[in-house]
Amino acid sequence: MGLTVRGPVNVYRPDAPATAIRLVEVTVGDPQLIDQAWLKLSQKLAGSLYTAVDRARRLEPPPNGAEAAQHHLIVATAAIAGAEMETLCSLCTLGLHPPAQIHARAVGLLARNAVVFHENAALALECYNSLEPSRRELSKMAQNILNNTDLDALLEKRYQDAVGSSMRRLEQTQSALFQRQEHYLMSNYEQSIWSKWAHGDIIALADAADGVRSADDDLRASLVVKKDLALSLLYRTGLFASVLLAVLADRRWIPSSTIEGLITEHQTLTARLTVFRQSRESLESAIGEPGASDVSR
Repeated sequence: MGLTVRGPVNVYRPDAPATAIRLVEVTVGDPQLIDQAWLKLSQKLAGSLYTAVDRARRLEPPPNGAEAAQHHLIVATAAIAGAEMETLCSLCTLGLHPPAQIHARAVGLLARNAVVFHENAALALECYNSLEPSRRELSKMAQNILNNTDLDALLEKRYQDAVGSSMRRLEQTQSALFQRQEHYLMSNYEQSIWSKWAHGDIIALADAADGVRSADDDLRASLVVKKDLALSLLYRTGLFASVLLAVLADRRWIPSSTIEGLITEHQTLTARLTVFRQSRESLESAIGEPGASDVSR
């Protein structure tokens, strides 16, 4: 991966063939495992992201370096977000709700990055120029594993002109810009809690242990079917995807009427939920009340 030379981030293809963007459909799983109205909205959001990307790739980027960087980065960000939304939908219909959290986290990070790139052309240009330093950083990690002197020499030559910070370093040094806290973007709490299961964190291990111990004849369901969790994930990622689509609409890659309709649908579904109470109770339980694993036996 580190040796691949593809040039800069570039989405432009003026002669791209017409692409039929279908409504993202999930044809597997049990419809009883997820609220169908929220699932359909999430599918529409994913499809709208793909549609905007398909349109934007045909548009000639602005001539200005920073504005061109914004264009390429935001299009690529939206493309990944569409795939992550689709993955989230698939896992939710399969009843794999805790594993879906990492994909909700990805959508949140991508939406936040898109807002940052959209509002800060100078930082977008820095991130755009961080490709080779990022590849160099990754290759250094590979060198530590492979321990091959010939490869070391080849990689050193390959990246001798790669100067500057990797994107990972930029996100660390510019954390005040990337760690946005607006209510419509992912919170630091969500960013942390949604990674616990995928990373095998002790908090996730305690939850998994509770599921294993309390299971009767359906271990899998006890472990991973968490309908309230799935609902909260679709609610929050619906908000994140709407923000990202608003960025794309501001850049005229998707009609404003489309995003307005999706936001209205999100608001209508939100009005029916007790998700705010459930989220608050879950948070209080996580930080203050004893769970099943804490009870003396």
